[in-house]
Amino acid sequence: ALRILASGAPIVPGMGANESAQAMAVTIRGIALGEVDRSMLKKILLREAIVGFLVGTTIGIMTWAVAVTFHSAEHGMALGFIIFLALIFNHVNACVTGVAIPFVMKRLGFDPAQSASIFATTFTDCGGFFATLGLAKLLMRYLI
Repeated sequence: ALRILASGAPIVPGMGANESAQAMAVTIRGIALGEVDRSMLKKILLREAIVGFLVGTTIGIMTWAVAVTFHSAEHGMALGFIIFLALIFNHVNACVTGVAIPFVMKRLGFDPAQSASIFATTFTDCGGFFATLGLAKLLMRYLI
């Protein structure tokens, strides 16, 4: 079961990093052009969380379908479900951190364009692996 889970696990942090980079690029551009500021942060975070949820759900459904199609009936549904939920969690995490980190970096006096990606990648990679493995542990403990 772990070998099968490992085949789907890398997609979660990889997709999260892409989503985070997109949210960060839009945020840093908005900060640089003066189009966004801290007063708009709550609205932007909510909007990005919704975007992350929708994108995570869409990609999660596609990944679930692939897992069900190409893995055995015994493990395909479980793998697809774990990756589906982990993708939703990590996309929301990626969008929120992709927006929040540039604001934090600016507040601390650093250039968000230079240093934000390091922290965002760390959050999305760790979040993706912890979500995937944590959900797998819960599924194995309580449902299997």
